[in-house]
Amino acid sequence: MADPARLPVVVACNLEPDDRVTGIDGRSPWVGVGTLLDVVEQWRADAPDLCLTWLWRCDPAIAKGFGDAGWALRRWRSQILDAAARGDDVGIHPHIWRWSEPLKTFVADQANDAWKAECVRVSAEAFARETAIEPRTVQMGDGYMDPAILRALVDAGITLDLTLEPGGPAKERMVHTELTTGALPDRRRTPRHPFRPGWSDACRPQRRHAPMWALPITTSTVPLVIDGVVVDPAGTAANLGLDPHRFRHVVTTGLAASVAAGAPYVNAQLRSDVGADARLGEFTLQNLEWLRTGMRGLADPWGGTELVTGPTALARLGYVT
Repeated sequence: MADPARLPVVVACNLEPDDRVTGIDGRSPWVGVGTLLDVVEQWRADAPDLCLTWLWRCDPAIAKGFGDAGWALRRWRSQILDAAARGDDVGIHPHIWRWSEPLKTFVADQANDAWKAECVRVSAEAFARETAIEPRTVQMGDGYMDPAILRALVDAGITLDLTLEPGGPAKERMVHTELTTGALPDRRRTPRHPFRPGWSDACRPQRRHAPMWALPITTSTVPLVIDGVVVDPAGTAANLGLDPHRFRHVVTTGLAASVAAGAPYVNAQLRSDVGADARLGEFTLQNLEWLRTGMRGLADPWGGTELVTGPTALARLGYVT
């Protein structure tokens, strides 16, 4: 039974191909998606009241690689509708990959405002077309957010963003071998509480802001150092595929920061490729169970945890949705 006093925990699952950069021949595997859906359903069988968030890739890169942006939505349509009927949140997870014919690969086209808006538009329209559900929640790929994307999200009817990773510095790319036309934004001044993102700085609150909420991801505030080596820098996101020791460091320090900011919550994320790797899948289940069962006393001040959707977390924290 729902308990509004418990610590709200949001788990956002990004459903996408196993490969970060796919081909265009329709052969890139989605093994992780099917496995993750099955494993999570088995795990939550003993806790039917908990809620999760499912965010799907249905952007132009999916259309290029699989012939239609809605390919995965049709493949798993019944699971999406079942999740929505159960009370889970369902939405979109657009990336801004653009196919380069001369280079024969995808490029993250951060410098092209029109393309970024197109990625959001295609994703929202495909999701609505294939599921008859208007998406209201988003998590952009690779933690990318800027004013052009913010405007496109508002135009698409999005009311909640789960993208931002506080403490993350600007950097050119997620993986050094990937190609980009810009850089990830500086999020070191992104707050650790819900806020209305500013029109001119989508990573921070401003007086002139968008009519939507940002619920930042839980990130670490200090590096994790083991044997004198920095394993994870400050600003590492709470990704459920992390080794449990690393994940708990992120959540413990990140939760303390959100408590200090007056908004105690946890927002963790998960990429579906964990379903294609037995070791990462086991880490994920261990971390989910740790979150569900009160984080070994960490959530005792709130009487435990409750896995909820983003809108429910906002309401619990006293924000209007």
